[in-house]
Amino acid sequence: MVVRIRCTRREGIWRAGVFHPAEWVEHPAAAFNEEQQQLLQGERLLEIEAADETLPAKEMVLLVGQAESLEELDALLKGEQRKSVLAAVDKRRAALGAAA
Repeated sequence: MVVRIRCTRREGIWRAGVFHPAEWVEHPAAAFNEEQQQLLQGERLLEIEAADETLPAKEMVLLVGQAESLEELDALLKGEQRKSVLAAVDKRRAALGAAA
């Protein structure tokens, strides 16, 4: 699932560790944990739409590379079947395991 978010202020704002500009930006729903989702939903300066689409594989691979924990990787992996994304998850999982 994809979540589209934009800020109603022209200059945008930072919330839940992400900058939200005035233009619509798509994020995988799993990119935000439950606490972050509640924070975003409560922010009056943000407009949020949910869609049943998936992000392109290239964008998912980038998000996987930015994951900072195994839990974050698991959240991104939900329902994912594309080989390129699964390979990126395996590579990032190994990197995170080596860093621990």
